Amino acid sequence: MIYLDNNATTAMDPVVCKEMEPFWCEQYANPSSPYGSGRKVATALQRARERVARALDSSPEDVVFTSGGTESLNSAIWWSTQLRPERTRIALTRVEHSATLETARRLEGEGYELDWIDVDPVGRLDPVSLKQTLGHDTAVLCIMVANNETGVLFDVAMATEFAHRVGALAVCDATQALGKTPFSFRVSGADFAVASSHKLHGPKGLGCVLVAGSPRIAPVIAGGGQEGGRRGGTENVPAIVGFGCAVERAVGFMEHMQMVVESLRNRLENGLLERVPGLRINGRDAPRLPNTANLFFPCTDAEALISMLDIRGICCSAGSACMAGASEPSHVLQAMGYSPADARGVIRFSLSRDTTAAEIDCVLDAVPACIKHLRGVLP
Repeated sequence: MIYLDNNATTAMDPVVCKEMEPFWCEQYANPSSPYGSGRKVATALQRARERVARALDSSPEDVVFTSGGTESLNSAIWWSTQLRPERTRIALTRVEHSATLETARRLEGEGYELDWIDVDPVGRLDPVSLKQTLGHDTAVLCIMVANNETGVLFDVAMATEFAHRVGALAVCDATQALGKTPFSFRVSGADFAVASSHKLHGPKGLGCVLVAGSPRIAPVIAGGGQEGGRRGGTENVPAIVGFGCAVERAVGFMEHMQMVVESLRNRLENGLLERVPGLRINGRDAPRLPNTANLFFPCTDAEALISMLDIRGICCSAGSACMAGASEPSHVLQAMGYSPADARGVIRFSLSRDTTAAEIDCVLDAVPACIKHLRGVLP
């Protein structure tokens, strides 16, 4: 199998698995327990919290562990509205992850108004639209560091500065960025930031939300007062330990991602440009993640192409894994100006630090052959 869908999820790092292993069967005590074995587990939990904080340039007190990026985004957006109860508007870009979009739409049903920030045809944030959208009724700005479909990077520090000028809070989705491009919670200026373990070779079912300044917030999940009273429930210690290890190793591999993996991504894109007539690379003219290639193949059905590549053992996607099987084409591509029909001709390859040159060469042989066949048999 040639796995090129790493923006959807990544393979577990064996080093991470090994570090998690003792906490399944040996060090299983509840970290809130007062006796020695409980304190030992609590120490491991605290070390993981410190590793995550260090990787995101934050304080350990800022880190709240959750069940993943989706819960983190739900919590951060809800907390923002609770901290600005007098405000009734939520600003967000048109290309945010579905977890952000659906949380905002749920709040819309409770009386909030949504204000949409545009992107240009390359997928870059439109600063004019940003400024025009934010106002003194804005409770929170939701903005991602890197788009999960195109890989295009946003200037989060600039956006959060504009939000703070009008008294709004800022929620930053760093899920796809962490370990691929430098990210600092402090430099971003965001009030909340979100990350997910399984996007960087850690375990599924674990993420975090960073909370700046220790505001007085009520937990979305009430319980025993864990996570500084901000998220109830006994902590998933094996996964938290794995997350701490994974994020530390991901930061250590960042130079490899930006040099070796980006070179392989460029090799893939340039090779396909030479072999496939009409190919368009989305986001190519913008700063973007080093591992992501979002490609438009005219006169091609992406689902059919993905199926043919799957038969050849090549895994890729048509966009966000969270929207797989949806009847509507990508909202990200439509925000960039694609028609619904053309948006159905786009696929995404997302590489990892495990991707090899031999795998890329196999893809360069397979894709043009599949495209030629599809263009010959489909209307």
